[in-house]
Amino acid sequence: MAANIAEGLGKRRYENDCKRHLIYARKNVATF
Repeated sequence: MAANIAEGLGKRRYENDCKRHLIYARKNVATF
């Protein structure tokens, strides 16, 4: 049970990091 909760939190954090990266990339398209 605890492992499943930890995995869920890890996935959520990973998804948030991906969204943050996409937003950052969109703001800085000129650098690509």
